[in-house]
Amino acid sequence: MSMPFTREMGIGGSDVAAILGLSPYRTPFDVWLEKTSDPAFVGWAESPAMRFGSLMEPVLAKVYEEDNPGAKIILKGGAHSEPIWHPNGICYAHIDGVIAGEPAAISGPQNGIWEGKTAWDDRGWRGRGGELVPPRHYEAQVRSYLAITGEPWCDVTVFFRQTATFEHCRVWANPEIDEGLMDISADFWRDHIQTNIPPPIDGGAGASAFLLHRFPGQTREEALVATPEVDAWGSALAGVKAQMAADEKRKADIENTIKEAMGEYGTIRGTDWTATWRKAKGRTTVAWQEIASGYRGLLHQIGQALERGDLEEAVRLLTDNPPDGIVGLFTRQAEGTRPFIFRATEKG
Repeated sequence: MSMPFTREMGIGGSDVAAILGLSPYRTPFDVWLEKTSDPAFVGWAESPAMRFGSLMEPVLAKVYEEDNPGAKIILKGGAHSEPIWHPNGICYAHIDGVIAGEPAAISGPQNGIWEGKTAWDDRGWRGRGGELVPPRHYEAQVRSYLAITGEPWCDVTVFFRQTATFEHCRVWANPEIDEGLMDISADFWRDHIQTNIPPPIDGGAGASAFLLHRFPGQTREEALVATPEVDAWGSALAGVKAQMAADEKRKADIENTIKEAMGEYGTIRGTDWTATWRKAKGRTTVAWQEIASGYRGLLHQIGQALERGDLEEAVRLLTDNPPDGIVGLFTRQAEGTRPFIFRATEKG
C-alpha cells in the first residue's frame, strides 16, 4: 500500500520558482523549512484568493473552450490531483488540465497542458509590446510542468479581477531551459533537503521564524565582538538604512513635484507610469461605545426617578433624550483625504 502524497515528498512547481529566487511569496529557505518539516515551518493555509482561484478553474476552462473552438480541456484537479513525477523522482507536477483537439486558429502539436490563473490586475503579466506573458515565477512553474509531462506547450488562461476580463497566452517548451530547472531543483534537494543543511539565511519570514525558534532569547549579557565578516554586514546594513532614508526623502520630493504639476487633475499619465490624486469621500464615524455608556447613564437616572415615584421626571428624561439626539452627539464627520497613488505600467 503506497503512502499518501504530501508536499514534503518532492519539489513542486511553485517550489521551483522559490528555489530560483523568483517567487514573490516564498524563498529557498522557506522551501527548506517545509521539505525538512522543520519545527519553525508554518503550514499552508488556503487564502480567500487561493480558494477563489480553485473555484474559478471550471469557469476559466469553459472560457478557454469558447474562445478556442475545437479545444477540449480535461480538468485534472490541480493541487488536489495525484502528482505526476519527473524521471529524477524528485520533481512533481500538479496540473490543472490537459487540452485535446487543438483549436484550428493555433498551429502546432495537437495536445498540450492547461493552467488557469486569477490575478487582481495585469501588473507583471505584460511584455514590452503589451502582449500577455506569465510573470517570471509563474513561467518557472509552468516550465517545470512541461519538463515533467513532456508536453510541447502550455496554454494559460488568466482572469483579471479588477477589470473582469479573461486572456490567454501560450508557453512553448524549451527542453534546455526546462530540464535545467529540473537539474537545479534536484541539486537543491540533494544539497539541502537530504543533508538537512539549510541554504543561506535570507530576509524571508521563514528565516526569521527559524532564527527565533533556534534562539528564543539571549542568555549571555556580554557584548559580542563582530568578526570581520559580520562587521562588514553591519556596515552594509548601516549604508542601506542611510540610503533608504535618502530615497524616502527623494520619493517625497518627487511626489510633491508631480502633485504640483497635477493641480486640480485627478490622473496623470507618463511614458511608462501613471498616477492618481483623487479626493476620497468623507467618512462618518459613530462612537457606539460612548453611546452605550450614555444610555446606561440615562437609564440609571430614569430608574432613580421611578424609585422615587417621580413619573413626570422619568418621562421628561425620555422626552429630552431621543435616540437620534444621543447618536448625533457622538457622530463625527471626517473630511475625505486625497491619497497619491503611483504605478509603473511597463514590465521591467
